[in-house]
Amino acid sequence: MWRYWTTRAVVSTALVLLAAPLCAGKDDGEDRDRVKHFAFTFAPAAKRPEGLPALKVALLPVRNDADLKRQTQETEALCRNLAPDEIPRLIGERSNAYGKPLNRFIVDEPLATIVSRELGRELEALGFTLVPSGTTVPADLETESLLAALDSGATADMILGVSIDSFWFHTEPGMTKVKMETFLRLEVKAVDARSRAKLWSGTVDAGAFSAKGMSMGRDAVETRLDEGFRALIEGVVRNNAELRAKLGPMVAAESR
Repeated sequence: MWRYWTTRAVVSTALVLLAAPLCAGKDDGEDRDRVKHFAFTFAPAAKRPEGLPALKVALLPVRNDADLKRQTQETEALCRNLAPDEIPRLIGERSNAYGKPLNRFIVDEPLATIVSRELGRELEALGFTLVPSGTTVPADLETESLLAALDSGATADMILGVSIDSFWFHTEPGMTKVKMETFLRLEVKAVDARSRAKLWSGTVDAGAFSAKGMSMGRDAVETRLDEGFRALIEGVVRNNAELRAKLGPMVAAESR
């Protein structure tokens, strides 16, 4: 019996020591059950792929269809102590060994706003010209919905519709290692604005990343999220060989 209780004490102490760095990060000594702000550091790559015509692109406002309930059963606990405007900006959590959320991570703007802005910067870096696309979020990514959301009278070669299917990360300690998971996915559809034909539709997935390591602190989380965010943004056109092949033969609107 003495050995049994000694073993339990050792294991409990180990769990406490493992959990402590997860809550501390850059905020040692602060209340663990609090919101932490996160900012992406995405910057478009300088090199532009060859063969892309200088098209006019209407990037419609991004839809946010991400559903946190699919990623966690702790939605109510996650939203505890969050202001109403913070809930749509929630992108992840850090929990303890028992699954209780310790830190919730939010961004300073709605995630859809961030994706719209950074994708716009990426398209301009690729040599495209962004044309006014209004503030109407398409009802879905069907061709008619994308065309209807385009500003009346706007002249574009391509309409690009994007929805956030999932954007979520979660970290928790185990007996000997810390586990981190991310779920990052966009749904994309590109339409030829002139012929109204679909150019490409599909999923841009940064991968359901899962890792375990002794050190999985805040810096590791930030690095993984930045990498995943870049993969999503660059996966829409830059690293989308199938869509790029469809754009190659297209001629800019002003030269038609």
